[in-house]
Amino acid sequence: GAATAVTRDTIAILPTLGDKMESFTKLSPQSSGQGLSFGGSDQRLNNITIDGMDNNDDRSASFRFQPSIEGISEVQVITNQFSAEYGRASGGRVNIRTRAGGNKFRGRAFYFFRDDQFNANTWNNNRRGIAKPAFTNHNPGVTFGGPIVKNKLFFFTAYEFDNIQEDTIVD
Repeated sequence: GAATAVTRDTIAILPTLGDKMESFTKLSPQSSGQGLSFGGSDQRLNNITIDGMDNNDDRSASFRFQPSIEGISEVQVITNQFSAEYGRASGGRVNIRTRAGGNKFRGRAFYFFRDDQFNANTWNNNRRGIAKPAFTNHNPGVTFGGPIVKNKLFFFTAYEFDNIQEDTIVD
């Protein structure tokens, strides 16, 4: 079937709003751009795995768990008559491969910030004279990896905290 792979190099340079892995699935030409729909199929017909392990939330037709983007090595979307080894899905197959450590200790600390001062108000709010709602997002995190036994056993960990404070206008 048709496949799209987004590698670590691409993940590192592409901006994402909200820092969510789901953004990279939209790079697949078969993506409808709405949620996790591929080739016009319903989201419930997908199969999502992390390192080959089931990651499907059947109630919400989405991920059970979304790893930190900093901990992802590759996002692969497969559609259209993929081989039987994948099974379970007639929509799309999303394979997430996590990063691994190496023979050198490496780490990274990061902090992303978004605030309503950087956002525009909606056209509808402006038309009705409603002020822009408050919004603040603090997103710090760290990654660290390295050897446990040189050339044989490695570790990698990623942690991030997403603190969103926002107001919502209900009509």
